[in-house]
Amino acid sequence: MSMSTWNLARPLEIAREDVGRAMRSILDELALRARLELEDEFVQEHWLGALESSGPDGALIHVLAEWSLASPHLLVLLVDEIDVLVGDTLVSILRQLRSGYECRPASYPQSVMLCRLRDVQDYRIHSGSTCESVTGGSAFNISAASLRLGDFDRAEVESLLGQHSSETGQGFEPEALERVPRVIEPLLSGEPEHGFSVRDHEYVRDLGLVAPGDEIRAANPIYAEVIPRELTFITQKSLRQRVAWDVNPAGSLDSDKLMVASQQYFRGHVESWLERFAYKEAGPPL
Repeated sequence: MSMSTWNLARPLEIAREDVGRAMRSILDELALRARLELEDEFVQEHWLGALESSGPDGALIHVLAEWSLASPHLLVLLVDEIDVLVGDTLVSILRQLRSGYECRPASYPQSVMLCRLRDVQDYRIHSGSTCESVTGGSAFNISAASLRLGDFDRAEVESLLGQHSSETGQGFEPEALERVPRVIEPLLSGEPEHGFSVRDHEYVRDLGLVAPGDEIRAANPIYAEVIPRELTFITQKSLRQRVAWDVNPAGSLDSDKLMVASQQYFRGHVESWLERFAYKEAGPPL
């Protein structure tokens, strides 16, 4: 089985929605990857002819089909950073990848993996030429599985740093893991005293979590909202949520029960309403 990882970020930094230019960059990048990683010259020798004969909206499927027929191995294609594609370029690539699915494995890669930060199915695809949402001919109804790489916990972070140290010889002091909490926790709690160093502050500032300057504050309003939510997420999940007493079994508001409860509350606190905002003389000091 031949496998190649293909990163789309480099060839598409400029092309964007120019489908012809983007496809030329994509095929050239695919040819380079195949030659360097698999020592396979087939794509290099055929992609330009496929682009001329099939055009930008058919060149990729043409190359993949011919490459699969010519290769003695099954092909597996890993496409990284698929979400750098936008508009018509994204539509063209996904539909070409989709169109060859039924030809597996004789004249199409056995598997194609699309990798990115989010599930590709979550993206809403728009055509740049018409500025309309693309519907029909879904490229995602052949998905075999959608896998998510979960967030790293502390033990996994320590393990990754240990692997990095083993491979590169660059060590990490134990204190390195505490730089972010030492700065962010006092910021969230409002405590005037803190135990972090200048290096800790510089590290968190360089990450973009806090604003430049002497005052310790979130870098922007979005971070001020998101960081506390993220850091308290586990605590929130562990709280036992009581079922709302004023909600019917069907999920709608029980207005009668709400009115009765409101009446009982105001009857118990009627004195504050009767007194309204009248001035009260302060009593003698204790």
